Amino acid sequence: MKLLFLIFIGWSSSCYSQEKNNFFLNYTLKKNNSTAVLDKFYEFINLPLNNSDNSTLWFESKFFNHPETDILDVIKNAKNHKITILAINSIDDKRSLVKIAWIKSSSDYGNLYAIYNFIAIKNNNKILFENVLDFNVKDFKIFNVNEIKYVTYDGYVFNHNNAKKMVNFNEKMSLFFERETINFTYFLCRDMNHFKSIRGFDFDNMVVDQNQIGGETFPADNIIFAGNNSEFYPHEVVHLYTFKYFSKIHKIIDEGIATYFGGSKGVEFKDHIKKLKNHLNDNELNVYEKLFNESEQYVLDDTSSLWYTIGTLLCDLSLKKYGKEALLELMNSGKTEEELLLSIEKIFKIKRENFDGFIKNELKNYE
Repeated sequence: MKLLFLIFIGWSSSCYSQEKNNFFLNYTLKKNNSTAVLDKFYEFINLPLNNSDNSTLWFESKFFNHPETDILDVIKNAKNHKITILAINSIDDKRSLVKIAWIKSSSDYGNLYAIYNFIAIKNNNKILFENVLDFNVKDFKIFNVNEIKYVTYDGYVFNHNNAKKMVNFNEKMSLFFERETINFTYFLCRDMNHFKSIRGFDFDNMVVDQNQIGGETFPADNIIFAGNNSEFYPHEVVHLYTFKYFSKIHKIIDEGIATYFGGSKGVEFKDHIKKLKNHLNDNELNVYEKLFNESEQYVLDDTSSLWYTIGTLLCDLSLKKYGKEALLELMNSGKTEEELLLSIEKIFKIKRENFDGFIKNELKNYE
């Protein structure tokens, strides 16, 4: 099916259709204020991603240190998609809701990456932007349980037993890593679609995931978005500790240790390892090539991937064979693949060319 966008934003004599760099404008302006919003947005997207001026264009958020984080993340990852203004709708005399999309066209077909909403506010004759999260959760309820601030949607019946399990798990991570307990905010949402929508997304790749149970962590802000309709989501808590205390952790080990302690998508780490064993028994696959020589994650099924399963297997093996010191060494190996491979060779006393055989041989010990 062809992807067709018809964009009507009221009647006006001012109509634009032009392209600037990676920013495609196709809209009919409703008010003069819309021109100021567009000019300010164009200024924002043309700033370098790491420019400190990015934050000066946004109102402060109650939750995010950098309320522009979500939109900058999409801009960074959707490099081949053009930003398209879908709508600028007035909320009141000072505020407008801006809806944008990232679209890549190919042979008359559209490739939609994301649709995102934010608020533009006229403040002392200047335009500033606002993250929609604060507004979208203004009627949510807050429950403080020890070091955790739960933010739950209206109508949800809070389960204190699950919250206590989460408190206990947080303390367990603090004791294991021998670090201070981390305080954090936990947005309790029905599913991934829910936590994406309250942050302003109408669409992105997580929203259409077949398995709608999932979570997302913003460790710099000590925030967890849990899309499992529960107070208990241990996987994301582990990421808070790895971000704060293990700055040199590789992404495979980061997901591996989070799966080892907290499972992933409701599946315990031992079951993820079983999935890996069964998959390798049924498919001709060189683990080393798939893990280190391909840019995309190799997916096993709708709840697991090679990153998560190999990562958690390496964590389990290092702890069982050589103890906690080896696990911590693995977690401090470095962010590059070469650093991780050197660490694996040292800890497990193998050559990288034998990695595939090593993994398949070790899996024989798992039932």
